[in-house]
Amino acid sequence: MREPFFSIVIPTFQRRESVCAALTALAGLRYRGKFEVVVVVDGSTDGTAATLRGLSFPFPLHIVEQPNRGQATARNRGASEASGEIILFLDDDMIAQPDLLEHHARSLEEGADAVTGEIWVDPGSPPGFVTDALVRAAEWERKPPLTGFDVYSGHMSIAKTVFDEVGGFDESLLAEGYGTEDLDFGLRLVAGHDVRHNKAAVAWQRSLVGPREHMRRARKLAKADVRAIAKHPDIISRLLECRGAPRPGESSLTLKLSRLPLLPEIAAAIATVSAELAPKLGLGSNRALARIYFGARSMAYWSALRRAGGATRLREWLEQ
Repeated sequence: MREPFFSIVIPTFQRRESVCAALTALAGLRYRGKFEVVVVVDGSTDGTAATLRGLSFPFPLHIVEQPNRGQATARNRGASEASGEIILFLDDDMIAQPDLLEHHARSLEEGADAVTGEIWVDPGSPPGFVTDALVRAAEWERKPPLTGFDVYSGHMSIAKTVFDEVGGFDESLLAEGYGTEDLDFGLRLVAGHDVRHNKAAVAWQRSLVGPREHMRRARKLAKADVRAIAKHPDIISRLLECRGAPRPGESSLTLKLSRLPLLPEIAAAIATVSAELAPKLGLGSNRALARIYFGARSMAYWSALRRAGGATRLREWLEQ
């Protein structure tokens, strides 16, 4: 098997300890080929760059600093700095298995232009509703042929020539640093390239997003979704189904409640506090509390979608 030169690109923001753990795991990679690591410090103020410069690793490490502009921008910057023929994007909370590069290289050697890998949840992650949701998401089976909805840049390798041809990540799809750039990139990628999923390529993800940030991301995601739908009108049905919208002719209580003034904001605030307290009270996986939390998050999403200008498109979709 040919062993291509990998550039592992890791964007990071305010996660000094996490990204150090990710790099320590990369030091244990079993790969006979050449690889480098490019860490893009996206405006961190926690001393990430200085800490990394003080550490020693058995691979070339390039540290790139930029103002905080979001993951899409950081990944594009990292790709532009990469020297390898293959770019492997990893998030800063990913702990790579020692054979990770070997499995990506094998799929690429077999003809893939890009490869997605498995993301398992680190059992040491803090307990709670958000971690439980990650565990459920990790069980999602991606079957060929892959679609744009199967592409996740938190663990994906791609030939650098293909990345450049596709045009990188669309930074306009970010909403306050968080967005749907993965979906957009995936849609453009699968349209003309061979994208495969390798179940043997595994990275463990440490759940680091708490209920407060998780709830805020629902609102950011709504704004980004409106932009994605404007760019790709044909995905509205699939996208809104993924967000929990009812099928045409069906009803949704959270969708109805999201129309009431102030209720989504009040519900989100109460649900967030409850989710933060639940693990301390031994209720971190309580199903009733979890339903309340995710119901409130759903209301927050639909309310934000309307405010972002998605009401007309949503109404049209529901009235099909």
